[in-house]
Amino acid sequence: MRHYIIRTLAMVIACCGLLVSCKKDAQNVFNMFDVTLDLHGEKTNAAKEFNQVNPNDELVIDFTIKSPNKDMYMVCIWRAGQGTPGIRIPINDADKRRSYSDAITIKADQGVGTTTYRVWALDKDGVYLGDGEKQIVLEIKSDFKYVTNRNVYFPDTATKKMASFFSLSKGAAYNYGDATAISADIDFGIYRKPVYNPTTGAFTGWMNGLYTPATTPNPFTPYDISSWTKRGTLFSAATTSGTATFNGFKSGVALETEAKKKTINLTHISTGYGAGSLFYFKTPEGKYGALLINATTSNFNDEAYVNFSYKVVL
Repeated sequence: MRHYIIRTLAMVIACCGLLVSCKKDAQNVFNMFDVTLDLHGEKTNAAKEFNQVNPNDELVIDFTIKSPNKDMYMVCIWRAGQGTPGIRIPINDADKRRSYSDAITIKADQGVGTTTYRVWALDKDGVYLGDGEKQIVLEIKSDFKYVTNRNVYFPDTATKKMASFFSLSKGAAYNYGDATAISADIDFGIYRKPVYNPTTGAFTGWMNGLYTPATTPNPFTPYDISSWTKRGTLFSAATTSGTATFNGFKSGVALETEAKKKTINLTHISTGYGAGSLFYFKTPEGKYGALLINATTSNFNDEAYVNFSYKVVL
């Protein structure tokens, strides 16, 4: 029995050895490229594999790319989302076709979020040679606050319970009593007044208004704000069909640049409450923002309100 076990083990070992000796190293997608990429970090703004940056910061991709077995004829720098590389560098010097170095400046101007770059080489036929299995990630920090789907209600004159005042810094709406207690934080209120046909006296609709506590005279006298601390936020007139513009603001820099093109000097606005209406504003601290009307509607209790979103530069 003992000799049988020994013979069996010997046969297993022999078979394993035969299998190992017959195994071939097949080329696959993980080992078929031998290009290497080195990122140099000597420059103060040199890009690393991971970079946390502010919008519009500039970084330098200071690199050396090497191809030990095939000549490189072009180096490409590609940003995620591009169909083709935005930067193409031909290698005309034959002495640099196995090892090429360069320093290319990029700008973090793609908006808040993550952007990825890759550096790769092509041969003389434009065939991909590799990128050293490295990527350069830019995490662009937010420089604005984005607040969505807030409701502010048209006021009631009897109980004064409707949240008809709003604080941009707090991102919340307040009724008259609560707003009075924190008046220094209130940026605006809304109201509406009935409109009648001057000839027939028939009710024809509502005139909607937005006002800041600094408005003189007070356009909605049922709410006495004479004792309030008057926060001086200013607004522009409404721009219609502003949804695409609002959604296009991917950074505070872009928002502020556009806002500065507008005239922002109003404390009282009585038009522009349709869906898609866009208002620019400037806080007393000098922060620019944009406010988009999503809807002016009513709930099941027949309480009328404005739903809006806004972005403000930090």
